[in-house]
Amino acid sequence: MQVMITAIMGDSISGASEMTSRLLQDLRAFLSNNQTVPRAEWVEFATDVRMARPGIASFHNIAKDIERIAGNQSVQNWNGAITMMVEQCTDQEINAPSRIASNFVNLVQGERFLTMSYSSTIMASLLMLKSEREIDVMVTESLPMGEGRITAKKLMKNGVKVRVIPDSLVGAVIDEVDCCLVGADAITPMGVFNKVGTRALSTVAMTAGKPFNVLCSELKIAPLEHVDFGRKKLEADGLHELTQTFELTPLDLVDMIYTDKRSINPRSLSWK
Repeated sequence: MQVMITAIMGDSISGASEMTSRLLQDLRAFLSNNQTVPRAEWVEFATDVRMARPGIASFHNIAKDIERIAGNQSVQNWNGAITMMVEQCTDQEINAPSRIASNFVNLVQGERFLTMSYSSTIMASLLMLKSEREIDVMVTESLPMGEGRITAKKLMKNGVKVRVIPDSLVGAVIDEVDCCLVGADAITPMGVFNKVGTRALSTVAMTAGKPFNVLCSELKIAPLEHVDFGRKKLEADGLHELTQTFELTPLDLVDMIYTDKRSINPRSLSWK
């Protein structure tokens, strides 16, 4: 089980949806050969999953379900119950991108889009849009990791007209797009937890009167209270530098959230 945790912690490129799918696939493979794991080991594993990526809401929700099942003394076959939960979550995550895309495509207006970083959910939605009408996409480079170039290359291979722009250029090009869209690692009461640049993009969109939409699965909505921004202090050539990977964007800066189950105004979310 520790191998799964190590894989999670070592992945610095994949989007949250891909990481969630990989975790669920690994759990399915593990459970197919292991049905005698003690309750205590499952509880410990759930804690490790949550701590490995504290800002990914789907990990939080999966860990919570594992703890709920393993901690329920009335459940005699807890390994079987966890297996069933994993199968249900896997089915939901497999179908989530296409369901989100269908939901988004049926409601979105325009042909010119601005996005950032890399999200398999955003990719699925843009490709579904491309199948219905010609679209023009701009993608920010998305430093410090530069995942925006991965998005641009995949879109280009699928025949989408796409341009990569520096992160600092969003204000200069905002009037050239109809809509901004991003994925998310988590939707929390504190805001949208996603890659650095999300808040700047949402702020620019608001000032320009452009819709700013978040696309993610229901598994990514969770009442998280703590997240890790991945902030680091560096020094090079005598200069002190600061870098950060993630940030929170206030829900007030988001127009709509599209999930595999609904389209919702973020101010209408309720938290359990």
